[in-house]
Amino acid sequence: MRKRLLNLAVALGLVTGLFVGAIAPAGASGPEIPGPSALFFPWVPNNDTIAGIEGINGSVTIQNVEPYPVDVTITDASGNELTSITLNPRASQTWTAEKLGIAEPGSGVIAFAEWTSLGESFCTSNTATFIRQLGGTVDSQTISLPPWETLDAVKVELNGFVFPASSYTWQFNPNTGTLSIDWSPDGPEPGEFAAYTVTYYVCPPPRIAGVEKHTVGTAGARTTSATEAVDGYTAVPLADLALASDVLWSIPQSGLENQSRWVLPIVQTNNGWNTEFFITNVSG
Repeated sequence: MRKRLLNLAVALGLVTGLFVGAIAPAGASGPEIPGPSALFFPWVPNNDTIAGIEGINGSVTIQNVEPYPVDVTITDASGNELTSITLNPRASQTWTAEKLGIAEPGSGVIAFAEWTSLGESFCTSNTATFIRQLGGTVDSQTISLPPWETLDAVKVELNGFVFPASSYTWQFNPNTGTLSIDWSPDGPEPGEFAAYTVTYYVCPPPRIAGVEKHTVGTAGARTTSATEAVDGYTAVPLADLALASDVLWSIPQSGLENQSRWVLPIVQTNNGWNTEFFITNVSG
């Protein structure tokens, strides 16, 4: 059989309100606030029929482009977790739609990454002096943090002694700029009225890349002599979705009134080619 490319156009449709809280604290997940490291695959087919072509099977490949390990979580478009993995520096992993547990005929897929462990080598830090209060468990201090940044980690020490993270909890209120250290958990803590140092870290989100590939005749990213047709697309990063909605940046577009928009340069049904495109809403 003559091999050819599938003429499959893929679009991603979202409500504008999705991006109001797009820059999220580290560890946030799900379709509503997936975090800045999110990638979106509008459609990953599993034995689907597209534009009259039967038996189309998809796969996704995620690569960690960072020099440090990252934890990658993959969900469907509704935020239900499909799988998770730790990717070593520069490593990649491929999953078929069947391996991910995607039901026929397919689904949108979201992938997002978090640092496996935060490191001082790639995070910026600042310090603040706290005073251990009398008769309470919580010490609070206003810190200087740009409004677009989030706090990722803290380290507490006194005279060179670093308190174990299990002996306290911390919380940062971005509205007031207040960082609170709660000494309720069991463990060592500073004495009353003792001045101790809190180092707080802001870490850039980890970067991942992704690509989808779909084939006829075989399943998986590797093509063989039995593959009848092959096509694919690059995952859509969260930054592109923000640009399309004009929520994080103001980019006037004549006549579009700041709505989410995607442009499909070629949509045709002639000369034996048929275009079919998918619109996936990943908002809650």
